[in-house]
Amino acid sequence: MLVVPPAFAEFQLSPEMSGLPMVGNASVIEDPSRELTLEDILEKDWAEFQQQEKNKTVKGMTSSAWWVMLDVDNQTSSTIDWVLESIYTHTDYLDLYHINGNGEVSTILTGDKRPFDQRAISSESFAFPFSSPAQSQEKIVIRYAYDEIGLVELSLRSWDKKTFQDHSSITYYLYGCLFGAGLFVILFILIIHIPTRLPEHYWYLGYVIFVLANSLANTGLGHRFIWHDSPYLTDSAHIMITALAFIFAVQFNRVFLQTKQAMPRADWLLKFLLGLAISSICFYLLGYRELSVKFLLLTGLLLAIMPIIGLWAWKVLKRTDARWYVLAWSVWTISMLVFIGRLSGILEVSDGTLWISRMGLLLETVLLGLALIDHVNVLRAEKRASEEKLIKSLEDANLLLEEKVQARTADLEQAHQEAVSMAETDELTGIGNRRFFFSRGENAFQLAKRLEQPLSLVMIDIDHFKKVNDSKGHAAGDTVLKRIAEISKQRLRSTDIHGRIGGEEFAFIMMGTGLKEATAFAERLRKDIEITAIDSPLGNINVTASLGISAMSSQDQQLAALLHRADEALYQAKSNGRNRVAFL
Repeated sequence: MLVVPPAFAEFQLSPEMSGLPMVGNASVIEDPSRELTLEDILEKDWAEFQQQEKNKTVKGMTSSAWWVMLDVDNQTSSTIDWVLESIYTHTDYLDLYHINGNGEVSTILTGDKRPFDQRAISSESFAFPFSSPAQSQEKIVIRYAYDEIGLVELSLRSWDKKTFQDHSSITYYLYGCLFGAGLFVILFILIIHIPTRLPEHYWYLGYVIFVLANSLANTGLGHRFIWHDSPYLTDSAHIMITALAFIFAVQFNRVFLQTKQAMPRADWLLKFLLGLAISSICFYLLGYRELSVKFLLLTGLLLAIMPIIGLWAWKVLKRTDARWYVLAWSVWTISMLVFIGRLSGILEVSDGTLWISRMGLLLETVLLGLALIDHVNVLRAEKRASEEKLIKSLEDANLLLEEKVQARTADLEQAHQEAVSMAETDELTGIGNRRFFFSRGENAFQLAKRLEQPLSLVMIDIDHFKKVNDSKGHAAGDTVLKRIAEISKQRLRSTDIHGRIGGEEFAFIMMGTGLKEATAFAERLRKDIEITAIDSPLGNINVTASLGISAMSSQDQQLAALLHRADEALYQAKSNGRNRVAFL
């Protein structure tokens, strides 16, 4: 018979108990060496124990053993049959010692690393039945420990026997709804995927599968029904499956939002999250369990920014199919906040907080499924619009061809004359003329837009050219125009498009060149013109030029938009004193 010290406070049993928290009445002590026995605990100085705070039951990742001591008092006049439940399902070793009023000790040894069929009650959580006589005082001492390191969670609840059975039935019903809905989502996405075969469906399907597998692992159902004979899976499944779920979630986000093409910075962040999840698996396999779990927690926290990225795609990039995506990841963020609140002690560990996280993940997968449906509808609408545009183009082409065939004989001579008049070379300067510039320029513009490459347009106007014509004569003016064309051609690359588009106006289209590089080129060209003495029959002529620049933006649909901005920039350069470069 043992003589035992009292706990800080007694827990009063009652005939009706519905998951009453017990740990607030408990005394706790940490055992870093994991070598203390029941006798050692009972002989310890009472000052070494701490009263357990109600919401501070999570002790973090630790290799220490933890002891919990409870005084249980039945002050009623009848025996109370009740159940003590330890909520957390992943403890390796949970040793319970029941000390009755006579000091007699009975022991129940359970935990994930012990056979499931030896549990006192067949339940995913650790549940222990008791029958406390009337007017009795008993003590319960519980030891939590891991082989190496693990998350220690000390939450305890008390139930009367019938209420516990009813609660278990309701819980299994909710499990059925959870997994049934998950399987329905998988079947539904398979049906959608068969005709579309979009890559984002693969990643989404894998994510949903691992979310369901994660629910099996974290609820303890996997250990109970599937891998109870595998200590390795029991120990690792909830960590490895969570990491795999994160990997598929990150890849789904990258493909669905097309971050590599549309949001490069966000894509780098997602690649970083992908690296964290993969590193978590590697660290776990190498034996660094604590580091692995910390990497997983960091990945989960950073995934909470996905609503912001989705909102950017929706509002800025005009991705209407991102609406459901934003809502889905907002649900994820709320679930993560609840999870962190449980770990930090802000929120009480209860069925409510547990099921918010579980159902939150399910709701997120459903909303992501709706986002995919919306995505498919958008793609179909775009395809239908393209097909209609193609059909209209073909009809117009056929109509035009018919008209040309009917008028072929009558228009042959006229067509010949038009072809001669539409020659693409400027006779005076030997460079492209206006038609050449706009024809080639529009093609270059559309190509750059399709390939998402930069493109800039530079316009040149010779300052006070009318004075040259008036004072030196038109022959001298022609000489100036030819020399300016030569200077420009020497500076330009073979891939650039060069043309005379007006009397003293020239324009260049620079492929693969952004605004900064185009401005630097224009400044060099301006200086070349300024320092060049142009030889003419009436002596050397010095002229200057004003240049206007514009660069292609995502809003530009035709070359005319660039030309308009470059013309405005040219006007600005003229207004600011000439012989300068301006850009818009």
